[in-house]
Amino acid sequence: MIINREYLKLIDELIIKYIEIEIKKDFLEEYDKNKVNIKELAFLAEKALILADSRSLANKERALKIATLIAKQTVYNSQLNLISSIILGRIKNFKSQELLDKKLENSLSNKISPFDMLKEIIYKNNNTVKIANNKFLLNDFQLDFYDLVMHKNIVSVSAPTSIGKSFIVKRTLIDLLLKGANTCVYIVPSRALITEVINDLRKEISRMKLDIQFNLSSSSDISNLDKEKKTILILTQERFYQLCNNNELIVDILIVDEAQNVINGTRGILLEYSIKYAKRLWDNLKIVFLSPLIDNPEKFNERFSKDNTNGFLNIKQPTVRQNIIKLYKDTRGYKVVANKKVIKEKVKINRSGSIPSNIANVVLNFNNGENSIIYCNKTSLAVEVCEKLYDSGLYEDLDNEDLEDFADFIEYSISKKYLLSKYIRKGIVYHYGNLPPFIRGGIEELAASGCFKVIACTSTLLQGVNLPAQNIYIYNPCKDDIELTNLEFWNLVGRAGRMGYDFCGNIILIQNDYWTDIDKYDNKCTTVEFLSDTYKSIENLTQMIESSEDINNIGYSDEIDDYIISSTIIDRINGQDLVSNIECKDSLLYENLELMVDQIIKNFSPPKELLTRLVGIKYSNIELLWNYFKENDNIINELLIPHPFSVDKDTFMSIYMKAIRNINEFLMDEKLFNEYDAIKLPLMSYSWIMEDKLRNILMHKISKNGLQNSLPDKDISKIIEREVKYLNNNIRFKLVKGFYAYGEILKSYLKQVGKDELLENIINIPMYLEIGACRKPTIELISIGMNREFAVEITDKYKVRENSIIKDLKRIDLQRIKNNYLRKKLSDFIKTI
Repeated sequence: MIINREYLKLIDELIIKYIEIEIKKDFLEEYDKNKVNIKELAFLAEKALILADSRSLANKERALKIATLIAKQTVYNSQLNLISSIILGRIKNFKSQELLDKKLENSLSNKISPFDMLKEIIYKNNNTVKIANNKFLLNDFQLDFYDLVMHKNIVSVSAPTSIGKSFIVKRTLIDLLLKGANTCVYIVPSRALITEVINDLRKEISRMKLDIQFNLSSSSDISNLDKEKKTILILTQERFYQLCNNNELIVDILIVDEAQNVINGTRGILLEYSIKYAKRLWDNLKIVFLSPLIDNPEKFNERFSKDNTNGFLNIKQPTVRQNIIKLYKDTRGYKVVANKKVIKEKVKINRSGSIPSNIANVVLNFNNGENSIIYCNKTSLAVEVCEKLYDSGLYEDLDNEDLEDFADFIEYSISKKYLLSKYIRKGIVYHYGNLPPFIRGGIEELAASGCFKVIACTSTLLQGVNLPAQNIYIYNPCKDDIELTNLEFWNLVGRAGRMGYDFCGNIILIQNDYWTDIDKYDNKCTTVEFLSDTYKSIENLTQMIESSEDINNIGYSDEIDDYIISSTIIDRINGQDLVSNIECKDSLLYENLELMVDQIIKNFSPPKELLTRLVGIKYSNIELLWNYFKENDNIINELLIPHPFSVDKDTFMSIYMKAIRNINEFLMDEKLFNEYDAIKLPLMSYSWIMEDKLRNILMHKISKNGLQNSLPDKDISKIIEREVKYLNNNIRFKLVKGFYAYGEILKSYLKQVGKDELLENIINIPMYLEIGACRKPTIELISIGMNREFAVEITDKYKVRENSIIKDLKRIDLQRIKNNYLRKKLSDFIKTI
């Protein structure tokens, strides 16, 4: 049967009608059952059966909308729900089909006609694949992904957030390792995601009941890995670049998650050059790029593949219906619009001069009672919105055991006056990048289980953090006061609706004085471009390099410029094009640019390999530190930092602080710390690597001055948030970067002057600073996926030996651990190792 344009027009009108009915019922508590016409729903269901078999993406989306609209109707009709199930099966949306079956509490399969039953059996058989010795029922995207990765060396995939990328990626990489590969690196966009991915992989390996064992680590230091085992490393781009520098193993598979981050700042450039580095080291490297909805996933193939052994997938078909609801500001309220149709002329919601109050009022008065995310463009806004919701008195303690245990552990680990724990007990929470890692991880885990009613979240959602919810509220879509791009916006709202949990998600856009154009993102067209291409024109590069060679222009450039010049030098060393507009290569300007870069390389007196190993560090600064080592050659052994536990604190701090001053002066143009941080930076970082409890580090000044009891909870919370931000930005990022460069230059110098015997005395300070530990058992626990606070607790209270970590963990009497949250998490962790 052919569905003509008139039918399609009628179908679209009816879809809009029933979405309106759904929104009014869910958000406005207005439901007119007389408007629900069974004949109309039957018409839609009949036509959706045909649309589901169409090759057209638009028709398949219509089929999904119809099936989910029918599934969400209050008045159930068994025949219609049966057809809805068949529709979902035909578009291979098996997770939603299972959800419908579960929702109705009985199997629909025994009511399907023999013909439809046979068709469904064939669909499911065709989509069932044996992966890593286990059978899995996949949707079409997952099936195509698996096939492509098995047959191509470089694969780029763009697909909606809720389509099941994580499910298939983790199983595919395990399958590849079982079929002959030995080492896989999984690049995540932030440190915060490492623990989530490593623990997901561990659980998956445990579920699969495989006969072989794996090294599973998040460290670029591979000295402790069992060379007989298959290896999976979960790393940030910084750690991956370090791994490439070490070049102590052959990497067979590289998974790049959130690959669209090549557009973002210095870390985007580092990500690109990490991949280029890897391609130079390992000829047969298989690379898989994963991105949310972008229109040009082939861009990655063009950049990193020189032959036809590549492929890409560009999947647009969603697995969850999304309603976009727009709230246009009006006098004393909002006009509600969906699908360009007015749903309600005015919803009375108070507006004030306070942004947090405005957001909280919308969430409190326009909500369907389901789990919700509020996007906040600033950390302070996320905190203040939670405060307003908490103060409203409309959220009672949920008496949820998991939330109570988590809140107790936060109070135990940080402070009883930390307001976040009080919010959590009511199912309210905020989430942002500078939360303590164990708190972030706990929030994400509980959010995935649907425990929170409201999450006020910053742009961490753009980093692939798993915080699904049925509703997402957007008030002002900015990041660092810059409007989100289309790519960022649609990546953000992709979390609305969870495959297998929700039939639909709701995106609520709130017009306000700061965001009047809420129609801006109606066009979903999104593309990705490499950030380096934006800067790498002949004119830009020439100007940057000329500026860098001006000895009077100290601190000449921002960090982006440093990375661009550094990466350009690396390209020249490796015989690659210096600019993005390579059609200009024959011009005199390009020849002059090449001469300038060649002159830099020629005049660089340290070993040229340092230019490649230290991407993002100014060549002139490398030379400054090199010359310092040269001038102090007679006391070079006194510049080697001892292990913190091998000497007394005064001895360590004397050498450590001198190294920090040298990093600040020679490598970072006096930008590492200011006069106010000159003491704080070394002392706080020392406590961090000496495995002091986080509460002691964050509350040190308060405790020292005896202010714990006198300060209000709100002030205590602000101090905690400020100190965590300092720890993450100044110690775990800037100081780590500085010490890594310091160590690489020192190693290179010692090799050149024939003092190789001193190399073994160089400790891995960058790793200690990043993870917050320096004892080997603690480091190993963190590297296999345990968060720092748990690892420190274990090594403090129990005898855990370096070379028998897993054995000793399994011997711990968990009943001796009084804190419920810690005991449960350790029990779960031990079961999967």
